[in-house]
Amino acid sequence: VKFQNSVKPRSCRVPPSQRTGEMRRQTFLGTASPGMGVQRRMGTVRRAFSSRVQRVLDSPGLDLPEGLSPERQLEIVEAFWKSMKKENGTDGRMRKSPPLAVLEEHASSDQIDEPASKAEFDVCVCGGILGIMLALSLTDYTESVCVVEKRSVQGRKQEWNISRHDLDVLARLGLLTPEEIESCIATQWEQDRIAFKGEDQDMWIRGALDLGVDPVRLIALLKEKFLARGGTILEHHMFRRAYIQENMARVELKPFDISSESGDWNAADMNRGSSGSDDEPAAHSRRSSLTCRLVVDCMGHYSPIVKQMRHGQSAEGMVIVVGGCMEEDAHGDGDDRANDFADLLVTIDDSEHDMQYFWEAFPAEGGTLKTVYMFAYADADEGRPPMADIFDTFLSNLERYQGVSLDKIRWKRVLMGGFPCYSKNVPLRPAFDRVIQAGDASAVQSPLSFGGFASMCRHLPRLQRGIAHALETDRLKKNDLALIQPYLPNLAVAWLFQRAMSLKVGQGSKPYISPDHINRLMMCNFRVMKFFGPSVTLPFVQDSFQALPLGLVMLGMMFQDPITIIKVLFQVGPGMVTRWMVHYACLVVYTTLHLLVNALGLDKFMTGFRAQRFFDALKWGSGLDGRDDGGNCSTERDGVAPAGLSW
Repeated sequence: VKFQNSVKPRSCRVPPSQRTGEMRRQTFLGTASPGMGVQRRMGTVRRAFSSRVQRVLDSPGLDLPEGLSPERQLEIVEAFWKSMKKENGTDGRMRKSPPLAVLEEHASSDQIDEPASKAEFDVCVCGGILGIMLALSLTDYTESVCVVEKRSVQGRKQEWNISRHDLDVLARLGLLTPEEIESCIATQWEQDRIAFKGEDQDMWIRGALDLGVDPVRLIALLKEKFLARGGTILEHHMFRRAYIQENMARVELKPFDISSESGDWNAADMNRGSSGSDDEPAAHSRRSSLTCRLVVDCMGHYSPIVKQMRHGQSAEGMVIVVGGCMEEDAHGDGDDRANDFADLLVTIDDSEHDMQYFWEAFPAEGGTLKTVYMFAYADADEGRPPMADIFDTFLSNLERYQGVSLDKIRWKRVLMGGFPCYSKNVPLRPAFDRVIQAGDASAVQSPLSFGGFASMCRHLPRLQRGIAHALETDRLKKNDLALIQPYLPNLAVAWLFQRAMSLKVGQGSKPYISPDHINRLMMCNFRVMKFFGPSVTLPFVQDSFQALPLGLVMLGMMFQDPITIIKVLFQVGPGMVTRWMVHYACLVVYTTLHLLVNALGLDKFMTGFRAQRFFDALKWGSGLDGRDDGGNCSTERDGVAPAGLSW
């Protein structure tokens, strides 16, 4: 049953405040029907999925987290999505109870079983999948680094997509050799395609996102080098809580049972799949606590520390993603050139039910597989469809998008989830002494993206230098650590685009918003960027906004399609536009100061902690963090259109 058949007109809906408990349950589960109803299993109310969704969940050989069934995987994601919608509510106010306190500052010695006089480690990195990168980089300054990971420190089987320039950061920092990096590249392609419904010509760009990295190989290499440098890894240990003392932090741990369906799983675990070697540690190797000078939180969006620091703050936006990795001729025509390119941003429909869906498709495993995503920018309003319905929409449109029958697809992995985004307190400012966030936990990724690997690589030099300098000078108070995670205006300006590419519930029925509104906006945006060339296009598609390219695009869009731009002003509201103008002014100031610092060489002789953090803030906040503007943007692909694509 399609989602539109189960949604009542807004005039017929019962306000959330007047719904009974049974009505709220039915709203989440969807209208009962022969194809999609409710059934009881294992003592709980569970949903009967559509035939398309059930067929994918029943696929043989589907890669899943250990100990979980496909239905249980989807139910965990669905429960997460439901809880996010409850937190926000349709009135935009927080409805969440205060989160569990896992950090206690300036704990007294009687709260700790065995007070220590000296910290065992300099740094404890909680969350080892992407955290192993930062941990390894810190071993250049200290061998006393520990990584805590609730599963094995091992990458998932699904590839991470990234540009070569971002990946080469690992070589520039000396973490891997160029040869080792090449061995981690499983797939690469020539160009990325950008296409929108209603646009006559596709747009092709080089160097934006052109690699698929094998996470299993990459994390294994980083882990091996980390251990060789004297690092310590505690696998199958979960962060429980931390006591912050004057001279150290005491981290309490607990074992993680991967075989339990009722264990400590969260939505992030659902998209990791099987690691292949998640053996339980021996009893004698388990630890209940450790001490360190600094705790680095790399536990992602769902970090318990982040929940406490945000005090129940609801996400202001969501990137909702569904998709999977499949084996079959994804283009349906047997073209040998099918894996020479990837779809970076594609639409095949106008918006429906206040959701505009975008598509991505990347070659995988050397071109033998294809990874396809469908995503949308939205909020967590209670009127949003369940995750199973969104996945069903993905399946119902996949054949039209990729030109291959669902019956001919062999599914390897499925992905579904929501990535919360925040416009305030980003990057997340440290709230405790001796604790700092990194990666997705710090919300430093762009609100337009749903992958933390490229963002981690991009900010890794800044984090390495800042944390190492803080350890060396003992600047571990929260006000000092806040300088390592400063305000970044190039990240703040991205919020206007996230908001402009999404519709609030009910906004699609407004007279000034037509179904093709977002498609018209995207066509206007990329026509202007194509006119100015790759130096303007690349920073935008790589979520690294810069003052001059962004100013040229915004000015050009006003001349290209002023009616659509005026509609955007009504869509996002005057408050959003005003805040964006302030952020853009800051972006101009940061850019000017960064160029001035470089011209005068101030960063060479002003080497103090605060001065260096200020220079880093200017560099990364202006989007000029050593990124080149190379590439090639055109409307033709070596004079030949790939088979199956229309012009």
